[in-house]
Amino acid sequence: MAVHEHTVLPTVEKFRQLDWTTNIVVFQEVFADNGLAAVAFDLNDAHLDVLMTYPEAERIIWPEKFEYRESTVLGVRKRTKKELRNEYKLVMFQHMCATAKEALQTQPALESVRVMAVKEANGVRLADLEVLGDVTLERKHIEMLSVAGEWTAQWDNVLDTWDRSDGMVPHDPAFQFELDLLSTVDQLGSERTRLDSVLGLLKGVQSKKTEELLTLGRLAEVFDHPLLALVDDEGSFEDLAVIEVDEHFDAGSADFWVHVADTVSLWESDEELASG
Repeated sequence: MAVHEHTVLPTVEKFRQLDWTTNIVVFQEVFADNGLAAVAFDLNDAHLDVLMTYPEAERIIWPEKFEYRESTVLGVRKRTKKELRNEYKLVMFQHMCATAKEALQTQPALESVRVMAVKEANGVRLADLEVLGDVTLERKHIEMLSVAGEWTAQWDNVLDTWDRSDGMVPHDPAFQFELDLLSTVDQLGSERTRLDSVLGLLKGVQSKKTEELLTLGRLAEVFDHPLLALVDDEGSFEDLAVIEVDEHFDAGSADFWVHVADTVSLWESDEELASG
């Protein structure tokens, strides 16, 4: 009871009041299990700036796609270069939207979130990282980013069947596998069309001739922020994630807020020692 009164409640209140350090720690905890590394870089009033890494296409885009052959036979074909490049852009945008949505839903007081996708690169100074995409989403956009279908379990079954059979699905479950796969692909296609209303907010450069996603420039050129100079000696993007996260805590639980309070205390103590 004493821990709840003296640690949990004050920490939750600091979070609600948009205390900078408390919120940065919370967001780092929330982003910890994301598929792509993301860092809550700065919080200014009710606006959050986030940096997200995005790997090369071959590391994130499946080079093949399913399609029907002769109207009845399910087959696989290699994506064309243009298809790969368009898919690369759309998947990046989906991850950016998901990160922004996650932040807005985590902190009700936030009004907007800016997510910048930077090229994944080791040993590159932060300011020199190349920016692939830049989007700012507001709270009004959450409804546009909502998921309409319940396709997650079905997709998990598809992946499980594929993994267990090492890509050679036996004859008996093959029919159900095809049905589940096509159903999921159709639902994902529908979900993507829901993003069309916000796709225009994405700042990016794509070659009209090759569809290749080009860079907007170096991070220092796209994001002129005073904090960049303070952390510019970091060896790589990952070094920014200095907060030790614990994925075993359920976000919002008492243990979670105690962990946040302890992390904030350690961080502030380190800053005091560093300043003098």
